[in-house]
Order: sequence, then C-alpha cells, then structure tokens
Amino acid sequence: MKLLKHKTSMMEYLINHSQSIIIAGGFLTLCGGYLTYLKSEKDSNTTNQKLADGINKTQQVIDLTNKVNHLNKSNETLLKTNIDLTNLNNSLIQKNLEVSAGIDKSTGKINSYITGANSFCFMGILFPTIDNETEGVFYFNTIGDFPLKDIHVKILDLDYIQTGVFKNMFDIEKSFEIQTLKPNKITITQFPVKLNKEKQNNFKIILSTNAGDFIQESKYRYVKDRWLTADRVLNAKTKETLLQRVDPQFGDPQNIFEK
Repeated sequence: MKLLKHKTSMMEYLINHSQSIIIAGGFLTLCGGYLTYLKSEKDSNTTNQKLADGINKTQQVIDLTNKVNHLNKSNETLLKTNIDLTNLNNSLIQKNLEVSAGIDKSTGKINSYITGANSFCFMGILFPTIDNETEGVFYFNTIGDFPLKDIHVKILDLDYIQTGVFKNMFDIEKSFEIQTLKPNKITITQFPVKLNKEKQNNFKIILSTNAGDFIQESKYRYVKDRWLTADRVLNAKTKETLLQRVDPQFGDPQNIFEK
C-alpha cells in the first residue's frame, strides 16, 4: 500500500510540475548542446590549428627542399667549376713540366756547348801533293755534336825519344794550341810533319780540351806506295778506348798498341 501511495504521489508530482520539468529538461538539453558545441568548437579549433601547423610544416619542408635543391645545384656548379679548375691546373702543370723540360734541355745543351759533352777529336796527317809522300800537315777530325774549345796539343816523337834518330821536323816534342774545333768536322792545320818511308813512324799525342784530356797513339808505315796507319784514342782519365782504326795490312790490332 505504501509503495502504491508513493508511486501515486510521484505521478501527481510529475503531473503537477510537468511544465517545470520540461523547462528544466530543455535547459539541461540546451546546456548539453552548448557544452557539446563548445567541445566541438574546441576540437574544431584544435583540428584547424593542427591543420595550420601541418600546412606551416609542409611549407617549411617545401622551402627546405627548395633550399636543398638550390644548394645541390650550387654544389653541382661548384663541383663542375672545381673539375674545370682541376683540369686547368693539370694543364698548367703539364705546360710547366714541358717548359721545365725545355729549359732543362736548353740548359743541358748550353752546358754541352760549354763543356763539349762527349765530343773528342783525333789527329791525322794529310799529304797536300801527290809527288811529295813524306811531308804533310796535321788535321783534326772532331767526333761528336758539340764543339771543342781551348785545345792544347802536345806531340811526342817516340822514335826520336827511344833511338835519338831524327826522323821528322820536330825535335822531341812540339806543342801548339787551337781555339775551336767544330763538331763532326775536319779541320786542316798548317803544322807540318815529315815521315820516314824507310821505317815505322810512331807518335804519342796528348790532347787537352774543354771536354777532357785524350791520349792518341799513331803509327805510320809506308808499304807499296801508300801509308798504312794505326790510330787509337783513349780517355786520359778512364783509359777507355774511344776510337781505334787500323789498316788491315798493318797487322793484328791486339799486337800493335801497348796494353
């Protein structure tokens, strides 16, 4: 009974206050809608802010990408310029090496002209006339590509030294000087010599030049209306044989010259 009365009282209360309840419910609904609106507005603002931030970040990424692309292009330009400069530098180095080589070659050539390099000379006898087979003049034959200068010549008559028998126009020794001998040329002098047709004529010639000192041994033998010759030129310092020429009829070269 109490429960029934309670329910009846509740119904009466709701009926009597239905308008207030409806107003209160509407108010609550309005408040809920407003709160929902505020939440939605807040969420919308948050979303918009996130979108704006995303757009800003995207723009920043685009700007950064453009800068990177610009830097890459600048780097490519610098790299190409560096390659061009490297090639130019290599070309300049090559030119410098060529110029240096040319200078070294020119310097070496100048030095060779000054020092005579590997040039040397030897002496021979020229008979100016056919009818005079014993009296002639000395000549020089220069071997090499560079001139010889300040040539001092000393000629020893070995037969006179060894036997005391006078066989030519020299006493024991004759010396003379020549200023220059051109390369790969024969130079005829006015210095006379007289040979003995009856015996072998032996000379030792000492040649001092800008290219060094040389020793020449020369032997002359008259056989069947012609002079046979045997010549050997040594480097005075190293004793290296620079030239050896022997007429076949003269004999074995191994037995002609002193060891």
